[in-house]
Amino acid sequence: MLTRSWLPRKRLLVITIAIAIIIVFTTLSDLHNRSSELVASLHLPSYGGSNTAEQETGSQVAITSLLDAQAPKYNYVKAILDPKDEEFERLLCPAPATKRYDYLRVGQGNAEAGDKQIKYFFALNLRQCIGILPRLLGSVVETVRFLGPENCALSIVEGHSDDGTREVLDALRVDMENLGLEFHLQTSDIDPKQGDRIEGLSGLRNLALEPLLNNSTRYSPDAAVVFVNDVAICMEDMLELVHQRVFQNADMTCAMDWSDIDPAPIFYDIWIARAINGDTFWEIPPDGGWRFSSNLFWNHPVSRQRFDEHKAFQVFACWNGAVVFSAKPLIEKNIRFRKSKAGECYSGEPRLFCKDLWIKGYSKIAVVPSVNLDYSDKSAKKAKTLHGYVSDAVKAEGNDKSLKIVWDDKPPEQVKSTTQLKNYNLANQTPSGLLSNERDNQWVSIKILTAESGDKSRELVNLHTLSSSSQEGLAARYIVRLLDEFTHNGPNGTHKCLVFELLGPTVVRIVEDFYGNDEKLEPETILRISEQLLQATAFIHRAGLAHGDISSRNIAFTCSNLSYCADEESLLKVVGTPEVEELARIDGAPLQQGLPNQLVKAADWTEWIDEDEEDIRLIDFGETFTQGAEPERIAQPGVLRVPETIFTDRFDYRIDLWRVGFAVRIHECSLEDLYSGGTNSVM
Repeated sequence: MLTRSWLPRKRLLVITIAIAIIIVFTTLSDLHNRSSELVASLHLPSYGGSNTAEQETGSQVAITSLLDAQAPKYNYVKAILDPKDEEFERLLCPAPATKRYDYLRVGQGNAEAGDKQIKYFFALNLRQCIGILPRLLGSVVETVRFLGPENCALSIVEGHSDDGTREVLDALRVDMENLGLEFHLQTSDIDPKQGDRIEGLSGLRNLALEPLLNNSTRYSPDAAVVFVNDVAICMEDMLELVHQRVFQNADMTCAMDWSDIDPAPIFYDIWIARAINGDTFWEIPPDGGWRFSSNLFWNHPVSRQRFDEHKAFQVFACWNGAVVFSAKPLIEKNIRFRKSKAGECYSGEPRLFCKDLWIKGYSKIAVVPSVNLDYSDKSAKKAKTLHGYVSDAVKAEGNDKSLKIVWDDKPPEQVKSTTQLKNYNLANQTPSGLLSNERDNQWVSIKILTAESGDKSRELVNLHTLSSSSQEGLAARYIVRLLDEFTHNGPNGTHKCLVFELLGPTVVRIVEDFYGNDEKLEPETILRISEQLLQATAFIHRAGLAHGDISSRNIAFTCSNLSYCADEESLLKVVGTPEVEELARIDGAPLQQGLPNQLVKAADWTEWIDEDEEDIRLIDFGETFTQGAEPERIAQPGVLRVPETIFTDRFDYRIDLWRVGFAVRIHECSLEDLYSGGTNSVM
């Protein structure tokens, strides 16, 4: 028996070893071939007229980043300098109708030659955008060549990228100098995620302008500042913005930028842009959904008509991915990008920049709807296919006198603010994290993030992504509704505050109460909760995300019956009277700076009886991740650990399915067995 049983095993072992040898041999051969190709590709010369010594120096660059292992930086430089290069897929741009823009070149038309002053100042802030560089910087170089490199300057501020952006920009320096272009490149330690975000972004934009501000005599008094985001943009887009500033006698011209959301791209810069009537470009409903996004300029017919006709129109504020403005306000009026002042509505730095332009008499700010941009090559192609290329829009212009904007030098009486901090009565804050909203007479929930989280939290980004994926709003998807956001300055720093709809107790809290009294949830309630949870999970996955931390502790009931109750007493009757304890050191010493004076027990919801009537909301998106960009580790309660995180080092969005299964099971059985001995652990 032993001999017969051993023979099949021996054969299997031999076969396994043979397969392993083949796999190892194949892998080593592949690695050898790839390394040979890499060495060969690293010997690409620097393009743009570098001398032999420089080429030899560039060919000896060592492999220092993931970029070099995938596509050497000089391949990116080559693509940037050569519009016909096909090394990388990028937005295909039409050949511009240069006759339209010939007058912009120094020595022709209105452009004056002989004074040797720089007429065009290009400014960019770039970080983690290696994929967009061939199209973005390629178009900048094309535009510079057309306008004349000696008439241009390029200033780039890079932000410690680790995707290869910094290496490509460094490698580009010699070629920009050989081109005859004044080139400024610096890396900044400013991180807008740390501290006040708007202050950080303002600092980065002002750094990009420093070469102009510090040596203004080198530049024409009315030099055109071309400030571009990390967008897929064509040469004709930049030239059209420059042209429209001259043609319209404008102080500032902006593009239209889009976000690739199915079924059609939506206007992106809703946070900054304001129409000439002071309102947003499209109506934002109370739940933050984007179902009205296709109805642009719904309450300003003139703007809507000119948008539809691809004619420039006046606005109060814009940025929209790319702008061109006069250097005069910077040099003569000392206007800079900044954060909001004390007593001023919280706003983004581009909108405050536009506000300051109005105050100083530079009110001619316009959007050029024929210039359509997006933040990836693929999405930009979609946006331009839908909304048009510049070259298509200008074909039928002729001598249409209505192309000229009739300027209004009076600003709107009111400008809509995206933050409604004044609407929240902090005096009525309960220790349970609830606030009254005086504007709507509505109770809301508030989540105050730690100061270390920065102004732009991961959870906030995830909620905005989900919101942009639902026309009906997040409530229709059983996701908690984000109503507002604001910042609060506390003893530990600046805190981001997220304002949500009022929520009741978590599902696990209600289940525990039921089982504590030897009762169970009604089958109909369990079925409804489970169905809504599955719908919420499916929506998150369709949006390209994974929640990452689904459990009955992150599922709460809505609280529609209490959201609009008139007084705090009625609310606290259900929530429970807060239990407050003074915080003190055992040794009697004073508390350290930053510690709270009181501790407040979480709400008890002692009189809650509405679980059979209320829907659920999935909450807490701090662990949410993008599909295909899974984190190395994920936080999980010990007993809910997903099998693949135990037996392998890989997981994906399907961990949500395992966690949903546990949650559904918890709704109908005792929690004791599931949670006994369980502790939070990080895989």
